[in-house]
Formats: sequence, C-alpha cells, structure tokens
Amino acid sequence: IENVVVFEGDSIFEGIAYTPLSPVPERVMADMPSNTFVANVARSGSSINSSGSPGSYNTSLYARRATIDNALLYPATNHILCVGSGTNDMNSGDTATYLTNLKNYCAARRAAGWKVVVGTLLPCTYASGTFNTKRAVTNADALNPAHIGVYWDAVADQGGDATYAVDGAELNASYYPDTVHPNDTVCAGIKGYWSTAINSLL
Repeated sequence: IENVVVFEGDSIFEGIAYTPLSPVPERVMADMPSNTFVANVARSGSSINSSGSPGSYNTSLYARRATIDNALLYPATNHILCVGSGTNDMNSGDTATYLTNLKNYCAARRAAGWKVVVGTLLPCTYASGTFNTKRAVTNADALNPAHIGVYWDAVADQGGDATYAVDGAELNASYYPDTVHPNDTVCAGIKGYWSTAINSLL
C-alpha cells in the first residue's frame, strides 16, 4: 500500500438513504491510484468538539482521534485524512467555536503524521435559516492560503460549486431531499473536489 486515505466526518460522508449508490468517500475511491487504501469512518450526528467539550465516541471527531491516528501505523508513503464536518457544529454553535475546534483538531492530526484535507460546507437549512450566512464565513476561512501547511494541507472546495452549493440549492428536492443531506446526484457532482485535493498530496 502506497497511500492510506481516511474519511472522517458526519452523515454527509457516512451516507444515508439519499445516497443509495454511494456517498462521496466511496465515489472518490475510483479516482485513487491502485495502490491506495480508502476507509470511511464518518458517523451521522458528529461534530468536531474539543478537549473542553469532548463529546461521545459516536458523535465526536475529537473523541475518535486516537482511533483515527491508529491508521498511521499502517506502513505507507502517504497518510491522508479527509475531514468533512461542520454542519452539526454550526447548527448548535457559532462560527468562531467551530473554526477554533476545526483548526485545533486538524493541526493535531498533522502533528501526529497526517496530511489533512478539509472540505468547505454545503448549503442547508439548519440553525433557523442562518446556516448559509455562517458557512460563508467558515468557507472563506478554510480557503485562506495562510492556513495551508499550518492547519491543513489542501481544501476540497465543494461548498463553492456553482450548481450544487449555491445558497438555496438545498431547497431543491432533486438535490437535497430533506434540505440538509445531498443525494446521489450531488455526491457525484462534488466528489471531484475531494479527488483533486487528495491527488494533489500524493
């Protein structure tokens, strides 16, 4: 195995009823070199969390960090961690807390030995209709060039897609049946952002 790629995040990565064919991580496998091992360990309902509010193993990336880092034991040239989280964080919290938790989590994973890819956020109707305003702030921060090599190594800008990620796209039932979770059409349309970001680190 030359490359180990692990996807960690929430239900959008895990896949639900609206992605019967396969969520983004499974689709990305087809774009990886043949000597690549891909694992999807995302869990529905998960947030980043932190040492001050660690959360439970089933719903917290922070609580699962030791398990994630165990994958570094697999001998490979590249260990890449793809972090797809934020929807649940900002439904119940604010942008500043989410960004702090995201940066701390990703910086710690980089220090452990990972190359980290983060994704910008897709639209949804969470947080009483204020989510898209929040994601504009967090997406701009994720794309800040100064953060590359400090908190993460590449960005999958799925949240910048001109078809599936514009504000209001979540209200299109042919894209987001419940206004939150993307269906197969969207997953097929945005998986390239992740494939490109990952391949840039191989």
